[in-house]
Amino acid sequence: MKKPFTGKVFVVLAAAFVAAVTPSVSAQAGTAVESTGWAPNLKDSTCSYWDETPRVEWEIPKGAPADLRVRILAKGSNNTVRDELASEKWLTGQLRKGDTYLVYLYDTKYETERAEVEFKILPFMCNESIHVQGPRDSAWPGTGQGDPPKQNTGWAPNLAGSTCSYWDETPRVEWEIPADAPADLRVRILDKATRDTVRDELAKEKWLTGQLRKGDTYLVYLYDTKYETKQAEVFFKILPFMCNEVITTQGPKGSRWPSE
Repeated sequence: MKKPFTGKVFVVLAAAFVAAVTPSVSAQAGTAVESTGWAPNLKDSTCSYWDETPRVEWEIPKGAPADLRVRILAKGSNNTVRDELASEKWLTGQLRKGDTYLVYLYDTKYETERAEVEFKILPFMCNESIHVQGPRDSAWPGTGQGDPPKQNTGWAPNLAGSTCSYWDETPRVEWEIPADAPADLRVRILDKATRDTVRDELAKEKWLTGQLRKGDTYLVYLYDTKYETKQAEVFFKILPFMCNEVITTQGPKGSRWPSE
């Protein structure tokens, strides 16, 4: 006697068919295969006690394609909250106060690093706190309006000689020059809170002061036309009658610049 048809085989075959004909999430979204090396700038994102939802705003990079998209993920779950054309430059709705979001731009070939913004609920207030974002005036790769993405060295500069004194007007950032570094090697210092460039100089001097403030945190990296290091981080902490340098991230001593 034949066994009754349970439908299990049909379900398995149907699931296999759906998997075969349905493109992956990456394919549907046009996920980029190369990173730009920087995150979008979210400086004008806002959160108000009076508004129903927060507002995420991003800068459109120079030379960005017309089909550039923005994706917003909930940080805890990595679930997509919004995925839209980026041309509007901002959006509200489906964002909640008290949550943290990751934001990135992408097209069919490139995607940015992820910016991070938290909409913090305070007594009678909602405050936007941008933990990670990129610089202003970035250029989209492959458009001829900016440098192509750089290769990362895999290490951050060593900042061991950086100092901060109660008596000095500004802190001092010092870095080690890697072996085999080119003569045109540059150092860039970013304000961690805003990701704005504070200083961008030839690196050969090995140190600098000026335009640095006690109480602030800075990101420091070296770069040339082809390579850039990871970002080192130094915090110039103000204490009673003291200023103390706290290097939270740095690379090893004795690094060597990559060869062509």
